[in-house]
Amino acid sequence: VIWHAVKEGILSKENVFWMPSNRGFALAQNHAFRQLGARNEYRYVATLNIDAQAESNWLARLVEEANKSLSNVGMWGCCILQPKPDDDRISSAGHALRAEDGAFLDVDWNRPVGRDLYSSMPSFEPFSPCFAAALWSFKMLSSVGLPDNDQFLYYDDVDLAFKARIQGWSARY
Repeated sequence: VIWHAVKEGILSKENVFWMPSNRGFALAQNHAFRQLGARNEYRYVATLNIDAQAESNWLARLVEEANKSLSNVGMWGCCILQPKPDDDRISSAGHALRAEDGAFLDVDWNRPVGRDLYSSMPSFEPFSPCFAAALWSFKMLSSVGLPDNDQFLYYDDVDLAFKARIQGWSARY
């Protein structure tokens, strides 16, 4: 799919970072972050899972929000719907820490869109956006570092958010 997009001119070859084998999501993602960050051309990097389908204005809306955010905001997330046929239900509105046992859970998971959602409260701020569809500041990434390469997959976004929050960064939804 990616090679076809490069061949057709849909995707720029210099923005594709080939890995010789599957070494896990975090390592591959960190490789791309390092390559893009080293260029010093970008303020942000977006993450979007290959199985996700973004609305046409998804990235523009995240960047617009990022550009008007306070300087201590380095992570932006959005509502991620479950795949069809259940796309009227939420998959994630970011991650939150459950107080009673310290587990990180997807905010509003499996709740119908439009009901009294935790993420619709005016003061809502996720602990971390979900890597499946989010925007990250290169300034924040250079300040706090990247997720642990040894974490093959899952909750690398929470790992990054922990590092960021310790240094005073925040997230927006």
